[in-house]
Amino acid sequence: TARHPELDIHIVATDRISNFQIDGVDLAVRHGVPPFGPGLASQLLFRQEIIAACSPLVLRERGAPATIADLSAFALLQDAHNFWPEFIEQHFGAAAAPHDMQAFRRISFNQTSHAIDAAVAGQGIVLATRNFITTDLVEKRLVQIGQWVLQGPSDFYLVWPRHRKSDALDAVKNWMILAAQLAE
Repeated sequence: TARHPELDIHIVATDRISNFQIDGVDLAVRHGVPPFGPGLASQLLFRQEIIAACSPLVLRERGAPATIADLSAFALLQDAHNFWPEFIEQHFGAAAAPHDMQAFRRISFNQTSHAIDAAVAGQGIVLATRNFITTDLVEKRLVQIGQWVLQGPSDFYLVWPRHRKSDALDAVKNWMILAAQLAE
C-alpha cells in the first residue's frame, strides 16, 4: 500500500484453493507444482527450503542438537505438513529415523504460523520454510539450527488467469515477485 496507495487490496487467507471466477480472486499464492490448471499462468515465488529453527534462549539452555538423542530433549513443533520423520531420516540417517514419532515430545498445530509463533516463544524446534521465518532470523527471534535443509515436495507460485490483464494486477505481481527475491 505504501508503494501503490491507489490500489484497494483485499486479502483472503484460506487453506482451500480459491476459484478465480467464483471467488472473484485476481491473484493467488499456491503451494504446488505447475501447471495449476487450464488458462492459468504462474511464476515461481520461492522454493520450499525447510529448516530447523528455535529461539536463541532455547539453544543457550541446551545447546544445538547434534544427535538424535540430543534432538529428543527438545519439543518438536509440527504443523499439518509434519516433515519431522523425513527431516530426521535425512539428517540423522535411516537408522535414527523413529518408527514411532511418539518417542518425541511434540506439539502439533494446524497452521504453520502458530508453530513458528511457538518457536519464537521458546516452546521447541520448528521446521519451517526459510522464507516464512526470514524476518525472525534477521531480527534474532529465531536461530537456524545447523545447516540442515530439507527440500519441500513443492514450491510457492503466484497464479493468475492468463487472459486477465490490468495495471493493478501487474503492479501487485511485480511487487510480490520483488519482495520474494529480496527475502532470499
